[in-house]
Amino acid sequence: MLENFEELPIKELIAEKPAYPRDSSNLMIVVRKTGEIFHDKFFNLGNYLNSGDCLILNKSKVWKAKLPARKKTGGAVEFLLVSCENESKTIWKLLSRKSKPKDEYEAPGQIKARCLSQNEDGSFIFEFSSPLDEEYLNRNALIPLPNYIEKKRKEKGLSPYLENDCELYQTVYAEKEGSIAAPTAGFHFTKSLLNSLSLKGVIVSYVTLHVGWGTFRPVRTDPKEHKMLAEQCEISQEEAKII
Repeated sequence: MLENFEELPIKELIAEKPAYPRDSSNLMIVVRKTGEIFHDKFFNLGNYLNSGDCLILNKSKVWKAKLPARKKTGGAVEFLLVSCENESKTIWKLLSRKSKPKDEYEAPGQIKARCLSQNEDGSFIFEFSSPLDEEYLNRNALIPLPNYIEKKRKEKGLSPYLENDCELYQTVYAEKEGSIAAPTAGFHFTKSLLNSLSLKGVIVSYVTLHVGWGTFRPVRTDPKEHKMLAEQCEISQEEAKII
């Protein structure tokens, strides 16, 4: 089945940052009745929506889940924090390349990190010598970016992380922190575009679906056999009635 997926030679089209303004990105239109395909700009989305249509957006917010660290030998590594496993915020499930139980590292602020075990799903359980609380992560951790963006920046001689990534790699309506990666389809919306859609009579509803680390797992087998990881979703009764 994997051979049915074609890898297109589009490396030169990969951007190292989102479009600016956000709604200046391209928009592909498919006419369902005829199958016709053409392109427009995202700021013209309102031309294809009618009064009474319901637009559902994901208001999940990306949190700073990528933590730099160093091996005992001094080599640089990165931890992708998945979830906190205890109240004191010292035990974490995370992703790490080539780690194994009993390996030791040092995170920013001279915090010691030790690998306790590896889970069947490929993630690890780590213990940290001090709590990785919100203040610590905001000061020392980074927003997780897609690997292809980091790679593209490095190819251009740029830093893999930019100062405004925290702003760019969020939707303008992001509210509830919990995603390990952004719901990128929403990047193209601006507040003015959403306002114009509402004035036209388009109903804008919000749900929360926190994107989990499964989004980074490559499909290495028949897609029918690929196991998707569970993700947390939340919808209010009011929004459910609207939808």
